[in-house]
Amino acid sequence: VLSVEYEFVELILNGEYRGIYCMTENMDRKQMKLKKYDEATSQLHGQLWKSKEWCYAVFMGTVPDNGGGSYYPKYSLSTPDGNSEEWDHYQVKYPDIEDVSPTDWSTLYDAINFVLNSSDEEFAGQVASCFDIPVVTDISIFISIVNGLDNRGKNILWAVYDKEQDKKLTPAPWDLDCTVGQEWLTEDIRGPEILFDWQIGLTNRHGVTCAINQIELHVFHCSTCITGQDVVILCVLTCS
Repeated sequence: VLSVEYEFVELILNGEYRGIYCMTENMDRKQMKLKKYDEATSQLHGQLWKSKEWCYAVFMGTVPDNGGGSYYPKYSLSTPDGNSEEWDHYQVKYPDIEDVSPTDWSTLYDAINFVLNSSDEEFAGQVASCFDIPVVTDISIFISIVNGLDNRGKNILWAVYDKEQDKKLTPAPWDLDCTVGQEWLTEDIRGPEILFDWQIGLTNRHGVTCAINQIELHVFHCSTCITGQDVVILCVLTCS
């Protein structure tokens, strides 16, 4: 699993002590070892996108909630605009749209469209051509262990190392403020009784099932409400 370097620092601003902060590197092209844009040939290779808001496209799917509807209802994907920095709540992070325009949304679009519209059989048989399954497995285990409620759709970076060689998407989580028992609203700290609750950690929130959930279910045959046993299975599959 990719990780950034960090240091804890004490912040003093204009002579006023502001406390202890964690200063980290950015998850960017260099960190993810994406192949650089070829300026000589104007050829895109490595690409990086960031999901910005919860929505149908970011989750790559929804299922009905207990009330019979979906918190994020299904809709048809819009056609990406290569001259725009954003598409359907995704944002281009590399190459920067100011440096390379038009950009190419097709790799991300095709993967999302596949997840949204494929049958269970098609998904299980072809998902490995769209996603880097070993990395998805690592990320799934990591999110399960830290109980990352907010990192199974939004708060995920999707990258392709070199789309001219392989168009598999690989994920990297960011913004881990809703993990190990803490909500993203800092005043709302969940109690220790659900700190490592596998069911709460990976339940389809708001009736949502994301790509990572579906890979767990259809490729590794783990439940979408993952259990400690499922995590053991994923660890064994990863090491085998």
